[in-house]
Amino acid sequence: MKSIDRTYFRVAGVIWALCFVVFLLVYMLVLRPQGNRLKRIEFDVAKIQKQADAAKIAADEKTRENLNEQIKNLQEQLRRFVIEPGKIQDVATEIQKIAEEARLTSVKIDPSGGRSIGTFSDCKYLSGRPITVNFESGFNKFATFLNNLEKNEPVVFINTFSIDKSNEDSDHKVQMELAVLVDK
Repeated sequence: MKSIDRTYFRVAGVIWALCFVVFLLVYMLVLRPQGNRLKRIEFDVAKIQKQADAAKIAADEKTRENLNEQIKNLQEQLRRFVIEPGKIQDVATEIQKIAEEARLTSVKIDPSGGRSIGTFSDCKYLSGRPITVNFESGFNKFATFLNNLEKNEPVVFINTFSIDKSNEDSDHKVQMELAVLVDK
C-alpha cells in the first residue's frame, strides 16, 4: 500500500509541477506582454484625451479672447524693447534730446548706418544696432544723462563706455557705445 501511495503522490507532484510550469510559461509568454501592451495603450489614450481636452479649451471663445489679449500685452511689452528698422535715426534724436536736457557739451551721435552688433548674428528676428555717443561732461551731468537714458523707451542698452579724465578741472571726455534692438 505504501508504494501505491508514494507513486500516487509522485505522479500528482509531477502533474502539479508540470501544470505550474505550463501556467508560468502562459503567463510569461501571453498574459504579461498583453498587460504591458494594455498599459501602453492606456497611456496613449490618456495622452490623446489630454490633447483633446486642451483642444476643447482652445476652441472656447473666452479662452481665445484671453489668449489674444495676452498676445496683445506681450506685443506692447516688446515695443518697449524693439524698434522698427527705419526708426534708428529717431532713437538717435531722442538721445540727442536727453543729452541736451542733461546739458552735456560737445555731443556727437553716430547711429552707425547699417552695421549690426555681432552678438545677434544668429538671431532670426532681432538685430542689435549700435549708436556711438561722444560728449564732455562732469559726474553729475553724466549721472543725469544715464538716469534719463534708463527711462527712455525703447530701451537703450549700454554696450561699452569709457571716460578719459581731463588734466584740468573741466569736463571729462566720455565715449559710449549704445545698442538698440531692431526688428528684422
